[in-house]
Amino acid sequence: MTGRHLIALALLCTGAALGAQQADAPHPRGRFTFAREVVPAGTGPNRLDLDATVLAGGQPFVVMRGPNAPEGIAANGLGDLRLFDEQGAELPYLLVDPPSPRETWIASRPHSIVPGKTSSGFEVDLAASVTVDRLRVEGLPAGFQKRVRLDASGDRARWTRLVDEGSLFDLPDQGLSQLELSFAPGQFRYLRLTWDDRNSGRLPPPRSASVRRAGASEPASRLRIPLALSRRPSEPGRSRFRLGLPAPRFPIVALTFEVPDDYLSRKVTVTEAHLAGRAVEPRTLGTALLVNDPRTRQASRRLRVAIDPPSETELHVEVEDGDNPPLAVTAVTGECAPLPWVYFEGRSTRPVVARYGDARLRAPVYDLEAARDRIAAAHAATARWGEARALPAITEAPAPPLPIGAGPQLSVDGFRYRRAIAPGPAQLVAVPLDAVVLAHSAFIGAGAFSDLRVLDGQHRQVPYLVERLAEPLSVPLALAPASDTTARPGVTLYDLALPARGLPSSTLVLRTTARVFRREIRVEVSRPADGLHRDAWVETLATASWRHDAPDVPAPGAALALPRITGDAGQLRLVVIEGDNAPLPVSGAELLLPAYRVRFYRPLGAPLMLAYGDPKLTAPEYDLALLGATVLGTAATEINAGSEQQVTPAGGARVIPPAAFWAVLVLAAFALGWLVVGLVKKTGA
Repeated sequence: MTGRHLIALALLCTGAALGAQQADAPHPRGRFTFAREVVPAGTGPNRLDLDATVLAGGQPFVVMRGPNAPEGIAANGLGDLRLFDEQGAELPYLLVDPPSPRETWIASRPHSIVPGKTSSGFEVDLAASVTVDRLRVEGLPAGFQKRVRLDASGDRARWTRLVDEGSLFDLPDQGLSQLELSFAPGQFRYLRLTWDDRNSGRLPPPRSASVRRAGASEPASRLRIPLALSRRPSEPGRSRFRLGLPAPRFPIVALTFEVPDDYLSRKVTVTEAHLAGRAVEPRTLGTALLVNDPRTRQASRRLRVAIDPPSETELHVEVEDGDNPPLAVTAVTGECAPLPWVYFEGRSTRPVVARYGDARLRAPVYDLEAARDRIAAAHAATARWGEARALPAITEAPAPPLPIGAGPQLSVDGFRYRRAIAPGPAQLVAVPLDAVVLAHSAFIGAGAFSDLRVLDGQHRQVPYLVERLAEPLSVPLALAPASDTTARPGVTLYDLALPARGLPSSTLVLRTTARVFRREIRVEVSRPADGLHRDAWVETLATASWRHDAPDVPAPGAALALPRITGDAGQLRLVVIEGDNAPLPVSGAELLLPAYRVRFYRPLGAPLMLAYGDPKLTAPEYDLALLGATVLGTAATEINAGSEQQVTPAGGARVIPPAAFWAVLVLAAFALGWLVVGLVKKTGA
């Protein structure tokens, strides 16, 4: 390498370093969070498509819906995007809306065909050969589910099978409806739909049938991204999953599930957190029936669920498994609404810098707006994105104030239980409430705990929202053979240690490795003598019949609904009636409790306390509920509270153990009797 080459290489490296330094330096036009290179495809018109990275870092889009866009189009977002050339000059650009999807449907009056012994149906005549790809029926009586097949023809002499085994249904009680059939595009005049009447009554002809033109109804290209997927605890007969989105208010309008290529017909429901009153409850975004038949073409499988645009970064998925094993979902893809694209005119082939991530900026208005009408149809070369870099924090910028300040001071003397919450950055956090909190706090329903408080270092109340999760709180239970010998022949007893006394209503789930069995089981708790029982007694909390008869399939767990466990019971007794069989191997037990967490804004570096166990308090009402849309539209960092510390409330009377109470009462009775006898003797004398 010559000296000239070395000098050129040094200048090139220096220019690259200066360019990166310039991209990362604070900019007077805004307090941007991210910088990213954009590589033009050449000078002149350039098209830059949006990807998940810029959608997650910039101002969010709003999904706008209309008659021609039932699932919506992303609009009014990314107003904080700015482009800068290599000299730092701002480069004008336009966000160009995608073409509106225009669906054209041809309505036709259906005519009944001659019914067969186990079939019936109808035909539609489109009056001319048209390229179509979907059939929709309307005006059928609700409450049906039928298998169908669909054929098409151009002359009513030669027919082509479009759908071999499809399904149409309208089940309002279950919130499920499927009244359209999709098929590969083809040019036809006649379509014939045949109902399978072998297992259900015949349907009348639909009031109308419409066929969609292919081509004109093709949707704009969609951005599809893989979503973070995790399986969550669930009761038998259901599968639950949690999906992670790149950012709040991400413009996703559908989910596609990847499952093993096997028979599948299961209802799926997608929910997210939503403010209802002063509590946060699950809200349904979409419901569908996942259908897969490995014998049919891929186009006839329905593994897509249309959803309302989410506000949160977490989605919850519930699958009704019925009598099947838990659904093995291997991946979930999120489908975005049609997105605009960025038009700019490159001044050279040198990279430009895109900056974004400033929530306060408004969308720019450039003179380039004059060319908008011709840009949508103009040919533009495709530019590409580079890697995104987080920009250094602007130290001179003050920390943003919390939306809701701390409330008045509250004496901590009355709280029996306290847990530390570690300090950290000022941000929205979510603290899960474990089984101990549920047992020791006063839950009054509707997502409210009357005695639960979050307190800062000065014992001021930190406003919070209670969120009920769609999934249950799973608590493994220690399962051990009973310590006593009261079991009868043919009966097996187990002790189940509870995590705390006073747990709310829950579900006990038992697991076994056996494949063929039938057992009667019950759950009991020992009670001491009381006003209705002279001696210690046993209360039966739940009973169930547990059976399985498929040797090749693992047995599902048994689920027993338990009421609130009152009193001082610290363990349960599981009774398995074995009969004349070998003991059933009970391999595990877990308790499913209602799952809650509290969301609040943590002050910067402030140690906090989670306090509960004060019966004098009533449920708080914070102004934070007025900002529910903001709180739920911001990603919350989940943190755990420290271990529980039990204290004696100041001035509070100590609780006398029951045994001591009865001992004192008996002694008092003896003393009173002795005093009465003495008085009688003295009177007689």
